[in-house]
Amino acid sequence: MVSLIKTLQFAVVLHIVRGALFNKSQTMSSSLSMMKQTGNFHTSHNNEVFLLNVGGELMYATRDTLTYIPNTVLSSVILSTTENRSKLIQHDENGRLFIDLPPILFKHALEQLRRWKNRGNISADREILPPSWHVKNEFDEMLISLGLAKYRQNLPIECTLYNVSDDPSRHVGTGGGTLCDRDLVGWTRFIDRAGNVIVRQAPGIGCGGQKSGWLLGTYPTEPWTTTLSTLCYTDEMRIPCRAWTPIRTTHCGSFLVFELRSPPFCPARVCTDDYNLN
Repeated sequence: MVSLIKTLQFAVVLHIVRGALFNKSQTMSSSLSMMKQTGNFHTSHNNEVFLLNVGGELMYATRDTLTYIPNTVLSSVILSTTENRSKLIQHDENGRLFIDLPPILFKHALEQLRRWKNRGNISADREILPPSWHVKNEFDEMLISLGLAKYRQNLPIECTLYNVSDDPSRHVGTGGGTLCDRDLVGWTRFIDRAGNVIVRQAPGIGCGGQKSGWLLGTYPTEPWTTTLSTLCYTDEMRIPCRAWTPIRTTHCGSFLVFELRSPPFCPARVCTDDYNLN
């Protein structure tokens, strides 16, 4: 009888303990679910994880990533108190931080911030690069709105300061003449009826001069990169590279610029043509 009573007492205690553990588990599960819904899910204060609503797309990011660069909109929002946070940024219907920016562009910038944070420094990178030069302007506008303007990608100086030539007489196939490129020196962009690139094979006729200039080498294929090539000049006998000078070519996203030097003799002109960069 005594043994039976002890067994029953143990069963009652076990039932109570199991019930308490179950209730605690349910409470923790509900709390976890609520924190995930509201974006306040975190493992510890120093490693807090935020669920952001960026233009309708949900993204996770840690406190360390969002505040890695100080004095930005993101760091100000995350480091502010709950009372002040609503003054700096909007919230969606579930209480999550809402950032009214293009999600694809924001995610691309967030990935670069995450890499910087994981490396522990930003010495290897001074610029937050856009996913494509096609969206560079929109991407830069986003960085400015986030207080990250100084981390925008800087264009090569030759992509903003250059000569422009739209002379159709230098287009390949227009015939010879007595014109010379003696005064066309420095970074130059060819536009409109002049074409947009220097030809990459020896032309048959003079492009407005008696000696024709053509590029022996390749065009850069990646935006903001530069290649070094040879600018060859033919002569009256059509020797392909009677004289030459070095030439640099820079890809400026939607166009190329060429660094020209005075030709070795006159009348000599570089020949141009139309080229699709895309």
